[in-house]
Amino acid sequence: RGGTFTLASAEVRLSLFARNRLGPYGLAGFAVGRSRPNVTDEFPTAASHRVVAPFAGGGLHVPLNARAAFFTDVRLQLVAVTEADDLHALTPLRAGFSWRF
Repeated sequence: RGGTFTLASAEVRLSLFARNRLGPYGLAGFAVGRSRPNVTDEFPTAASHRVVAPFAGGGLHVPLNARAAFFTDVRLQLVAVTEADDLHALTPLRAGFSWRF
């Protein structure tokens, strides 16, 4: 059927080195959100379900200067739909830029 997941998450990162050094980190967290399956000829009724998703993973922190850094990580999320018997495994690869004020 396909569709989308919209999740808001909180995570804890554990790094072996200070933030001014290149280094790996581990992370764990929890997300909540909504699942919106596609409407098709077989499934003509729109639906929206609450989902929960614990996750764990790891990444790499690359400092650029005292305030800026680049990061990339991968995580395994187990997304459970609370109103149905659905369980999905997602493995998003993320990359980003962080700036400390």
